[in-house]
Amino acid sequence: MAPVTSWLRDIAARTGARAVDPLSTLCDGMICPATDADGLPRYIDSNHLRGFAASKHASFIDDMLLGGNSLSLVALPGNGSQGPLFKQ
Repeated sequence: MAPVTSWLRDIAARTGARAVDPLSTLCDGMICPATDADGLPRYIDSNHLRGFAASKHASFIDDMLLGGNSLSLVALPGNGSQGPLFKQ
């Protein structure tokens, strides 16, 4: 586990937040496809999903918003980059 990811998970555990790892639904291991099975691009730009791709592949968003819990959320960065912290 990358140091930043580990650090964010620790913060989430200490503060009652839920750690969210988008790679678990957007990627297969460390491979994150740029296109879907039909060859359509998943992304509008370098890191924003198109609507169809978000609804099909970003199920973690449904879990966050519809899960019925009001915990704060910590977004985990992919590939060791430092991503922002999000609070709901």
